[in-house]
Amino acid sequence: MHFTLAKQEFDLTAQDVVDAVRGRVPETIRDHWVDVDGVRWPVKQALALATGLEPTAFHSQTSRRVLADLGMTVGAESAETAATQAVYGDGVRTFALPRGWVRARQEVLDRALAATLEALAGDAATARLSSYYDPDSNYAGLLFSDADDNAEHTITAGDLWAVTTLSMKIEPRQARLVFDATSKRAGALLHAIPHDTALSDLEHAPGGSAATLERMDELQGIFRTLLATDEKNSNHWVFAAKLCARKRPHLFPVRDNAVCRYLAGHALKTGGIGSFRVDIQVMAYLITHPAVLHELTRLRDEIEVPVDEDLKLLDAALWTKAMWGATKAAAAQETP
Repeated sequence: MHFTLAKQEFDLTAQDVVDAVRGRVPETIRDHWVDVDGVRWPVKQALALATGLEPTAFHSQTSRRVLADLGMTVGAESAETAATQAVYGDGVRTFALPRGWVRARQEVLDRALAATLEALAGDAATARLSSYYDPDSNYAGLLFSDADDNAEHTITAGDLWAVTTLSMKIEPRQARLVFDATSKRAGALLHAIPHDTALSDLEHAPGGSAATLERMDELQGIFRTLLATDEKNSNHWVFAAKLCARKRPHLFPVRDNAVCRYLAGHALKTGGIGSFRVDIQVMAYLITHPAVLHELTRLRDEIEVPVDEDLKLLDAALWTKAMWGATKAAAAQETP
């Protein structure tokens, strides 16, 4: 289609728009969007990328008209479609959830916070983490994050080996499927989720929090499906969670059954803790709560281990409490 925009002549097709946005990340949608190959983009951003013009060079109304004339689907945000807001633990900020997600109940957050503060409290927490990060111990410690061969946009043999240090096992067939996936949709998602995006700052992630959470959910879902086995008690979702945490350590928590049960305070139930969409809200709440951050700072100083990422230190504190606490409770029950 031939048209004039900002006193310049253009010949553009819908495919040109698709090609122009490839490899880019959509910004937060303020008012109007255009569907580009199944992803919603702000209309001005999409047209700016396709024409090479600055978004300030034309109006949103012009963008909508041009893109609609190209046969592309254009829509508007409205009060009815406004995203549900989840809360951070700082009591001030919120972040938008993707459509269809349900906000975690406050009682779930409160229970998880109480369990977390217990896991972080006192000399017992210091002792557990000192043992976990002791290089002479048989725990992963810093090895999970620091192991070599951690390419930003692909899954490597080093990534799979790093995950096995967290007591996980992968079959050769599963490894081949995971390697193949990163050349397809999973690879595109790794490109779309910047390595430095933090769970504590989702609202400033490229494309906004809702788009980032959707990509995260899709990525862990892909790995979860690929790693599934016929075993009834397969922990494929745990391996998927740990693989995502290896690739995006500031964003994905290291989740497993023990930690989820500890935070929930009971056996896991569908739609509660143990579900990615709930877990990610719970961890975002915890990692931004002042009381949690205070205890993490104390622990980091006392264990004298260079754990720079709050989320990973919190992961270790919760896991050691959940696992070692359960072991001691079981031993106490067996004592005559």
